[in-house]
Amino acid sequence: MKVIIVSIDKTFRKWNTLPAKLADIEDTLATMENSDFEPIEVAYQYDTPMVEDGRITHDWMDSFSHPWWKAGYDFVILHMSRAQRTKFGINPTLNGAYHVDYDPVSEMYVMADEDSRRGRFNLFVQTTLHELRHAITRATLTTDDTHMLHGKDRDIRPHFDLLDMAQYQPNWHNLNKQLSLYQRVLELMRQQFMTTPTLYQECLKALGTDASPLDTAPDSLGCAETVSELIRRVIPTFPRYTGTASLKEALDKHPRFRKVTIPMPGTIIISPTDIHKPYPGHAGVFGEGEKIMSNDSRPEYLGKFMQNYTLPSWKKRWGGFATSYYQLIN
Repeated sequence: MKVIIVSIDKTFRKWNTLPAKLADIEDTLATMENSDFEPIEVAYQYDTPMVEDGRITHDWMDSFSHPWWKAGYDFVILHMSRAQRTKFGINPTLNGAYHVDYDPVSEMYVMADEDSRRGRFNLFVQTTLHELRHAITRATLTTDDTHMLHGKDRDIRPHFDLLDMAQYQPNWHNLNKQLSLYQRVLELMRQQFMTTPTLYQECLKALGTDASPLDTAPDSLGCAETVSELIRRVIPTFPRYTGTASLKEALDKHPRFRKVTIPMPGTIIISPTDIHKPYPGHAGVFGEGEKIMSNDSRPEYLGKFMQNYTLPSWKKRWGGFATSYYQLIN
């Protein structure tokens, strides 16, 4: 792990006690399990931070830290003097801050002079370790109790030994953001599923019933009419078709249907009648797995909408037909 402290205070690297302070920070980081930190590096780069509401903005901090991250540093710490804190309009009660965002670099800023104190302890060392501990606890998915510990014990140094750098995941913020996004998408899908009738829902309701009671086509040949009637429960303006070829043509042209290659519950399957084949084609709707629901022509279930095929048995029966899948787009 590589840490760099980039100061906009040109006197920083001239501090007589800087080597001892860096060694103190390094020794503390070394108390963590599986610690693999390289010696801390320092640099000078003058810039004027963008400040809003007394804090440096995330956008500016990203623009400052990302070049260093691209140069190979895992932790980028911006340092400035306390006089600069006042000059830039940063909250005078703030000694440091860790930026929580969704990139893989841990970025923070510290404001302290060489001899600034936090009680009996050096402010620069304590604040730098304080902000580093925020970053490490959060990226190791450990409870961030930094404020509680540093409030109770004015010295934060003894509180690194239970942290384990083997658990360090610099991308956890990004993963958490993606998970949150997926959860929102799933919730929207769930809400739509609960409030908007779907073809699959209507098919489940129709199981075991005559789904095309007008019987425009004979019960033994009512598959296209049955599928049409089920579609009409979701799209009332959809016409009734009694032939598989005409139903397929309608689905090819309809703006709410898309041809797909992988079926899911509610996907329509059509193997349209071919005059060169010895028996009629068929139409149905996929249920769970590879099960298919369709109009049944067996005497005991004649004209009923049943779960009567699987994809393998459909292919065995209509494997020589041109078969298509159609998905209703809500």
